[in-house]
Amino acid sequence: MHHIGKYVLVSQVVLAISLLAAQCDGPSGSSARPVAISGTSRLYEGTDCFTSHLRDERDFRFSVESGRTENRTINLKAEAGDTAEITLVVSNEASASGSQLVVASGSMDIVDDEYFIFDLSDERATVQFNGQATVSKLQPVTLVEAEGCAGDEVRVEIEVTVSMQPPPPAVAADPDLIIKPDTPECETRCTSLGEKYEECAASLCVGGEYPLLALKVLDSSDKSPGDTVSLTGEFGARGESLSVALAEERDGRLYHRHQLAVSSWENDHIVATIHEEVNVGLYQILLVYQVNFGEAARPVFIQGSETLPINVHSP
Repeated sequence: MHHIGKYVLVSQVVLAISLLAAQCDGPSGSSARPVAISGTSRLYEGTDCFTSHLRDERDFRFSVESGRTENRTINLKAEAGDTAEITLVVSNEASASGSQLVVASGSMDIVDDEYFIFDLSDERATVQFNGQATVSKLQPVTLVEAEGCAGDEVRVEIEVTVSMQPPPPAVAADPDLIIKPDTPECETRCTSLGEKYEECAASLCVGGEYPLLALKVLDSSDKSPGDTVSLTGEFGARGESLSVALAEERDGRLYHRHQLAVSSWENDHIVATIHEEVNVGLYQILLVYQVNFGEAARPVFIQGSETLPINVHSP
């Protein structure tokens, strides 16, 4: 940490994690589902452990299949040199009652950078945390609450909660054509919107507004309804209009058939679940943008990535 006169830069790290167990309220014996984890980590600097200014913030989401354990590392850094490395381990097991037993543990390693004019030794601290809960309702349950300071100048606060995840989205309605921007198809689609034509054409046909994202790898091309899919590529941050979809391919065109329930969206990795009511068959999986042109108009789906083949078959 840098010292300037009597002013001391102080770090505060606040980690808020929301663990959403992907299982609806139900009777004993209901099938086990993935746990969806979301969280935010923040790095603060200030004049003491209780006065702080936000310097770095990282959001993250990932899922844990039932019977599996996942590890994540979150790194934070301020321009002044203070850092924190957060290690999070989450396991998910189906309990005998049909609920999910979720266990969270980990540590936060904090480095208080003391270098400025003199090469002073950095102050370090490690804070351990752990907790568990059996989840059966939508209301959040606290798993972990912990805090600690390094050298009386760095404060760490951790809050971990878990709750049941709402059901995945319903099966999509009749298939809509998935438009490629800046093509004759966009003009045709906009014509059907009547009074919304000019707004639609300006949005879809100018090109460049909806970039084609890189979808590279699907974990398996053989899936069943209710399965989780793992996608690798270059996706960037998830915008409100972006989703993962199964599309039918007919006559060289794509038709939007089903939306997947996304439990984790990272820059290079997406985890999503196929709805249990999806019809078996051959599909193309891809990212799509959804644009709405008023309550009376059906949404317009715009192709957001290349496609990968996927066979959805009976379990």
